[in-house]
Amino acid sequence: MRLRPSDDRSDFAAVLSKPVKGAALREALTLALSDQLDDGHERVRRVPLDPARHRLRVLLAEDNLVNQRVAQLMLDKLGYAVDIVANGRAAVDAVTVVPYDVVLMDVQMPQMDVQMPQMDGLEATRTIRAQLPSDQQPYIIAMTANAMAEDRAACAAAGMEDYLPKPVKAHELKKMLSRVVSTLSDQAWDDRT
Repeated sequence: MRLRPSDDRSDFAAVLSKPVKGAALREALTLALSDQLDDGHERVRRVPLDPARHRLRVLLAEDNLVNQRVAQLMLDKLGYAVDIVANGRAAVDAVTVVPYDVVLMDVQMPQMDVQMPQMDGLEATRTIRAQLPSDQQPYIIAMTANAMAEDRAACAAAGMEDYLPKPVKAHELKKMLSRVVSTLSDQAWDDRT
């Protein structure tokens, strides 16, 4: 059995090699559930987040079916349920009905329907910002393959808080959503004080 140092950022208290022996497993569990590691250093107890308070309501606005599926799988793996819409107009309609915490907004959704013109991500974001009261505004994250400085500036000018380059990587999405949870938690704390 190999113990990780207490300052390691990993969520693992121990790493066991296969095949796992009963005595090693028992020792690892005892150490993981105790207040101290075997080297005498006190272990920091992690308080699990209350899922009811920290579960994000996520909306994905993405027109590409493959990108929808990939994002859904990433979000599922991270423990988030997601609603999916295929264009900006549907995203605007969705946020007026459901109080989403975060919207993952594809910036370049095509405007193909002649009878009912659609919105790209920038126009949808501007519309959401204009229509919803400030206390109902979701955290909007741009998703685009365009990574130039002027693209980021256009996203910010439209009212998007953050930016994820495509192809979206799972660790970047996780980091971004953790930041959103932290921001929302801080806002909730500010509202109580």
